[in-house]
Amino acid sequence: MIFRPDCPGLSQCEAADGPRSQMETDMTDIKPKTKRAQLLKLVNRKSGASIDAIQRKLEWQPHTIRAEISRLRKLGLAVTCNPSSKGPVYRVHEPEQN
Repeated sequence: MIFRPDCPGLSQCEAADGPRSQMETDMTDIKPKTKRAQLLKLVNRKSGASIDAIQRKLEWQPHTIRAEISRLRKLGLAVTCNPSSKGPVYRVHEPEQN
């Protein structure tokens, strides 16, 4: 699932895309201006986001970033962490369809 900040609420999105799962309902309830929404936007990019980039954008400490990413995972989002020369890079991956 990709976070859709353009979707104001479940009812409008549901009509266009069909029924939502509980995880998708939880994710669409996030207000677009919150720091969680900003974090989702960063990690949803194709290139993902490094701890440093997230830290500059959100003005959070690294331990806070890792904790919030953990919360996103508990909501059911597939967030991966890959090492790079910039440090760990977090990115959301779509689950593979069989």
